[in-house]
Amino acid sequence: MKTQLALIFGGRSPEHEISLRSSRNIFAAIPRDKYEVHLIGIDAHGQWFSVSDSDFANSELNIASQGRALALVPGLTEGQIRYLDGKDDFPQIEVVFPITHGPYGEDGTLQGILRLLNLPFVG
Repeated sequence: MKTQLALIFGGRSPEHEISLRSSRNIFAAIPRDKYEVHLIGIDAHGQWFSVSDSDFANSELNIASQGRALALVPGLTEGQIRYLDGKDDFPQIEVVFPITHGPYGEDGTLQGILRLLNLPFVG
C-alpha cells in the first residue's frame, strides 16, 4: 500500500509564488511507487483547496478558481480534511509535507494547524 502524502503549498505570504515553484520540484521527485500524492494549495487569502495534478502542472495555476475547496476539522483522528461541498470523501492523509514560505508557513503557524488536525508532518 502506498503512503497517502499531502503536499501543502502556497499560502498567505509574499513568497506564495516561490512556494509553488518549490512544490513543483518536490512533487516531481517523489517516488510514485511509494507515495500517493494529494495536492493542497492555500490561496493568497488563506483558503485551502484540493488541486488536480494537471492544474498543478500549469504555470498559470490559480488555486482558488481551479481547486476544490476544503474544510478542516480539528480534533479528529480520521477525516480531518474534507471537501467543503461534501459530495465525497477526501483521502485520509498519513503524512503532510508543508512547502510554504514566509509568514503563516515557516513561522510555525501551519505546523500548529497540523498538530490540531492530528496529522503528522515532515520538516
